[in-house]
Amino acid sequence: MVNSIYGGSYLASLTLQSATRVLSQTVNNSFKGALKTEDDGAKSANGIVKNSFNVNTQYVRAMLRLSNDIGVMADRIGIMADRILFTELQIGVMADRILETQRIQGENVTLTENSIKAVIQTYSEVKSL
Repeated sequence: MVNSIYGGSYLASLTLQSATRVLSQTVNNSFKGALKTEDDGAKSANGIVKNSFNVNTQYVRAMLRLSNDIGVMADRIGIMADRILFTELQIGVMADRILETQRIQGENVTLTENSIKAVIQTYSEVKSL
């Protein structure tokens, strides 16, 4: 009787239903696997983006720290340059004083020579008397 319901191909009908069910489950599992793989890929890509953002942030922070350090060094170099200029001015003032002292000493030597010549001349005049 059952054979007559399906036109005598009850066994073929069961086999076709089983094959369809197995194929349907296989396709469904494949889609689940593909979706899982796709989700994993999306998560992986998201992780890469986050890591690159963190690395980029760290790189930018390092560059900013380096830039700040360079600025601090430039300020210190400026301060040292100001000190060098001040010292150079002081050396110039001292050099002017040295030159003035030498000029005064030169005048004193000339004055002393003239005094000695005058004494010698006076002595010679007194001796000849």
